[in-house]
Amino acid sequence: MAAPSIPKQNSNVRGMTISSISLVTFTVAANLVFLRMYVRIRRHKTGWDDYTICIALALSLLGTVANVYQVANGTGRHIETLTPEQLSEFIKWTFVEGVAFVISTCFVKLSVCTFILRLIDKTRRIMHYFVYVLMGFLIVSTLGLVIALLAQCRPLKALYVLDLKGKCYSKNVSTAVAYCQAGKFPSPCTASFSALRIGFLHTNLSTDVTYDDAANIVFAV
Repeated sequence: MAAPSIPKQNSNVRGMTISSISLVTFTVAANLVFLRMYVRIRRHKTGWDDYTICIALALSLLGTVANVYQVANGTGRHIETLTPEQLSEFIKWTFVEGVAFVISTCFVKLSVCTFILRLIDKTRRIMHYFVYVLMGFLIVSTLGLVIALLAQCRPLKALYVLDLKGKCYSKNVSTAVAYCQAGKFPSPCTASFSALRIGFLHTNLSTDVTYDDAANIVFAV
């Protein structure tokens, strides 16, 4: 039986599509954040929710740049068509994008937490403590995941330098880390529902915002 031939790809339409979507979504997000900051600065009402979302945007820019380099080095193509140099660069920028995604997601959720603190009356101390506990959990879990990503190979270069020998996680551990990275937070539908309740259905934010509202919005962004 003849071995299957390596597919020929003269263009990378799929990769260009991925880059286009990434650039468009980042542009939309950047404009929204810039408009938000413009309004907040004009009204002299900036706070930690604004600062953390700006940090998240900067990390998102890093992820977008990493995505462009991924496409330049093979995203959208069959792996058989890549040179060892391209494969090495692809793995490296995939790693960079993954770390940027994890940290930026944490800062987005911290921004939501600090925004919720603005909505809750300061006399509701238990509610404030609850949100602070959520923030602590977000920071600790994200820090643990980043450490797991950085420690997956010793030395780290062994992850993407193909001819460098090193000690890396087993396949099962790497799969577990990937699942944790991609699926550790619930659906955004619960956040939308809670946001509607807070924004339109509650008549007194200081007494009606519930623990479920806060948790659903924070974990489902």
